[in-house]
Amino acid sequence: MRCKIIFAVLAVTLVFVAVPPSFSFTIPGGYRDPDRREVTEPHHIAMLFYRLAGYRPNFEAWVQETEEYQRLSELEQDYYLEEQMEYLLSYFMNIDTDRPIVVNMRTTMSAYSQQHGGFFIEAFRPDLFFSYEYMGNRFAVIPTDIDAYQWYEAAAEELRDIGIDLTAETEIQAQIMVIPEAADAREPAMLGEHHHWVISGPVREVQVWTAGGESFLWAAERVGARANPLLNLYR
Repeated sequence: MRCKIIFAVLAVTLVFVAVPPSFSFTIPGGYRDPDRREVTEPHHIAMLFYRLAGYRPNFEAWVQETEEYQRLSELEQDYYLEEQMEYLLSYFMNIDTDRPIVVNMRTTMSAYSQQHGGFFIEAFRPDLFFSYEYMGNRFAVIPTDIDAYQWYEAAAEELRDIGIDLTAETEIQAQIMVIPEAADAREPAMLGEHHHWVISGPVREVQVWTAGGESFLWAAERVGARANPLLNLYR
């Protein structure tokens, strides 16, 4: 069953607050099959940061710091260094800077609000970031508009049809696709307890799966220049 979905942005506290004016969308006729993507690895995040920043890393130092290199004999190190330098440079030069960063996140969705006709994912706060470590450096991916995907209005019967318990919080697994738009190479930012080199960009899509990742529930997609999610409840 297809339904008309209302999207709204609201400030979240421990209780529901007043909902500002909403944007209304109709579900397109026929959503593509759910496509669970491979999570983006730390080495790709590091390469992507330097590529976006317009700075070529010291690949020789990267290779020489690895345990694989240090275990080799001096002669073997020369061959290994040459081989890995060629691989890293090729990866760096051919990296697709338009490919979304894929992040998995275990979180919860709230109990269904009968008063407002929807639910929220509180963890999608404006201060959300994802941390990576590679070659002694920390990198962070910041989804700049993740809070636009925090609140959803949907018919209660649609949620029941996909097995959601409306009376309690539900554990979910979110897969977030972030468009890498900018890298700040001026100085690292203090996020949490560590300094990070930051990649930021808008969310392209959020997919929500059951807690174990075995069943796809819905997707909210970026449409045009704005983060206007189209919510599709999958059955």
